[in-house]
This record gives sequence, C-alpha cells and structure tokens, in this order.
Amino acid sequence: KIKSISVPDSVKILENAAFESCHNLEKVILSKNISTIPIRCFHNCESIKSIEIPKNVTTIDGRAFSGTDLTSIKIPDSVTKLGYGALDSNVNLKSVYLSKNLKEIEFDTFAKCTSLENVEIPFGVKKIGVEAFIDCTALKSIEIPSSLEIIERDAFNGCEKLANINIPNSVKTIGKFAFADCFGLTNIRILEGITLIN
Repeated sequence: KIKSISVPDSVKILENAAFESCHNLEKVILSKNISTIPIRCFHNCESIKSIEIPKNVTTIDGRAFSGTDLTSIKIPDSVTKLGYGALDSNVNLKSVYLSKNLKEIEFDTFAKCTSLENVEIPFGVKKIGVEAFIDCTALKSIEIPSSLEIIERDAFNGCEKLANINIPNSVKTIGKFAFADCFGLTNIRILEGITLIN
C-alpha cells in the first residue's frame, strides 16, 4: 500500500501506466528531468490530491491523471501537449491553470470534472476537442480566446450551469451537440466569421 513516491532526478523516462491504480498513493515528487508524463501514468490513483508538474515536462499524455482526487493543478508553460482524457473524471477538481503554449484541448480532457467551475483557455489554442468538457456540471464560465477556430461535437454537452458564452469571430465551426443540455445557458454571442453550426 504505497502512500508516497519520490522519483529521483536520475530518472528521465517513465513508462506507460507506471503508477496506475495505486489507490493509496497520496504524495508524489517527480524527477525534474522527465519530459513526458506518459499514458495512464497516474490513472485511478484516487488518493492523490495535488501534484507539481516539473518545468521540463512538455507532454502530458492520454489519461495521465484521470480518476484521481486532484483539487487543483497547474500545467506549466513548458507543456505543449495535453493528451486525450488527461484529467477526465477528477470529480473534485475545482481549479486549473493551463499552459500558455497549448494548441488544442483534446478529446475528453476535462470530461466529468463535476466540480470545475471556471476555465480560462489560453490564447493560442485553436481547437476544443470532442467531449472536452462534457458533463462538467458545475462549470459556470469559460473564457474562449480569439485564436480558437473549432469547437467540436459535444464539447460542452451537459454543462448545465454554463450561463453565458462569447464565441469570437475566429471560430469557423461549431460541432453537433456542442452545447446540448446546457440548461442554464441564457446568452450565447456568436460573432461574424462562423461558417458552420452543426
């Protein structure tokens, strides 16, 4: 029943699912010399409440932190890729800082993060992927940058407390069911520039 792990700085590579389903793991100190947090690295580590991402990390791969007990997380500006479902099903996640160098919010990234209330998407992001924020039932506001071009299907489906949203004129496409079941949505502003609403 591992409760804490300190990965020494001599370590440069973590393998996929390295700590997956370590249910009692609470504290993690990562090597400063890793560049990738791999697929499912901490998937279902349901006792982890916080973690510091080293500043040399450039990639956080798919499902790396899905199903944990994280309440907040800072994705450093060194990170250029936040993989599919990287933070999904973190039901106690309330706040997140996103790297300024992301280009995409991928499929399922924040799916079912039911305590997440506010998100600021950094300038430079061009696409919000399929089901990226699906069933984020506490999400009240989201800041969309003027760099965004695509909102894919079901991106905000089930975000029932989302009340207002401004779609900048950089957005060309809004996918099917992007705002389905957003029961609290009272105002949506779409500027000229959009060419397809599915």
